[in-house]
Amino acid sequence: MRTCLIIVLSFALASFQPLGGQESGGDRGAPPPTHLKVLMIGNSYTAQTKEMFQQFVRHDPNVSMTLSLATQGGWGTTDHYTSRLLTVYDGQTQSLIDKLRQEDWDVVLVQEVSTLPSEAFLDIPGARTLLQGGWSDLSALIQAEAPNALIRPYQTWPRAWGNSYLQAFFQDDPVQMHLATMRVYDLIASVLGSEVIPVGSAFTWSMVQDPAITLHSGDGSHPSSSGRYLAGATLYAFTFDRSPYQSGYSAGGDPATEAWLLQVADHIWSVR
Repeated sequence: MRTCLIIVLSFALASFQPLGGQESGGDRGAPPPTHLKVLMIGNSYTAQTKEMFQQFVRHDPNVSMTLSLATQGGWGTTDHYTSRLLTVYDGQTQSLIDKLRQEDWDVVLVQEVSTLPSEAFLDIPGARTLLQGGWSDLSALIQAEAPNALIRPYQTWPRAWGNSYLQAFFQDDPVQMHLATMRVYDLIASVLGSEVIPVGSAFTWSMVQDPAITLHSGDGSHPSSSGRYLAGATLYAFTFDRSPYQSGYSAGGDPATEAWLLQVADHIWSVR
């Protein structure tokens, strides 16, 4: 599997064109799950969206979830794989191997370090090699230690207008950054035979349709409270294959803003 993933990613990345692409589709004919054991592997973005994800699940009486995190700020797939034996999670008490063996996981959500997919798309030196090796090694490890788990790539959102990375590489256009990121995540999902959790698509749709709603914190990178709410709604919808309206969770924010963000998440879930 590792060699196959490297070969396919290498070929497809080399043939990338600047724009275009479609969201990858899943099997809408299967019955939606009612209880899932979910492990999230990622970074500070992942950790900051966990609580909203949990709340959306908790407020739907028809589903439930066992959830665990393996996150470190600034880490990508390569970092998690190379540190797989180190006790760096849960207060430095568990390794990634421990986490993978902790439960018979149904789903493992994997989020890459935020800019690496778009850097690979742009062919920035070293980015494609790092991305290919990280996903190949980590997916092989997950399949070996959690053989019943479906690996779901957790798509990262674009940076906010004015962010230095967005200005330097995408002419301050979040849509361009999203299209680059989306193409790479869709490619990874297609190789894995999986489906992306398109949180980045939800962010981009909201940013384009209603730019007055602030989805980023002051650094233009991490999610604001509205961004975390939108991410949680999207994670819930795509993990459980249910409209976010079936949870209807409110975080106590501005009602009009939350209504819009639910509409966005539902739209992204419905049209995939």
